Amino acid sequence: KGKVLLVNLWATWCGPCRGEMPHLVEMQETYKDKGFEVIGLDVDTDETADQINDFANEMKLNYQLAWADSQLYGEFLRLSKFQGIPQSFLIDRDGHLRGVFVGGGQKVIGTMKESVKKVMNE
Repeated sequence: KGKVLLVNLWATWCGPCRGEMPHLVEMQETYKDKGFEVIGLDVDTDETADQINDFANEMKLNYQLAWADSQLYGEFLRLSKFQGIPQSFLIDRDGHLRGVFVGGGQKVIGTMKESVKKVMNE
């Protein structure tokens, strides 16, 4: 409560995930002092902490990373009704789900950025 969260489901081998990461970094940098936080949840539980840390350094990620176990991942899939990654969930300061963004590409990223901007300005 009190923060705006963008929870992003990803994996190191996912090309569209890699494509949207610079935009997640940009949003984190732009809004971090205004109560915004990106949380990246790796859905590939076979990836080690060292692999993820190396990947985060390579991609210059500036946001928190963790794993989503199969139960948590399943709950997000139930919400999105989408069986792939990347997908992101925008949660406002009151804990309400304000957006679900599935798949990659410029259109999805553009919609995500606009939604984040709108929620941050409320």
